[in-house]
Amino acid sequence: GAADPDVLRFYGAAQNDLIRGGEWWRLIVPMFLHVGGIHLAFNMYALWILGPQLEVIYGSARYVILYLASGIGGFVASYLF
Repeated sequence: GAADPDVLRFYGAAQNDLIRGGEWWRLIVPMFLHVGGIHLAFNMYALWILGPQLEVIYGSARYVILYLASGIGGFVASYLF
């Protein structure tokens, strides 16, 4: 059901009219939604390759903050533009 827009909406996909309606949490939750196995596998691979290096450079706490800020910032930018 991951390709079904109603399922995605139920699980928190970013949808501008719902965000304007006060569902601000939709700017955060989509970071953790993945549509399809290829999408999930690519994201997991990227984190597996880049994650350890970035964690060494920034430290664990800063890495988590960077990860969350990047995801939220991306959805906020998407919403605004």
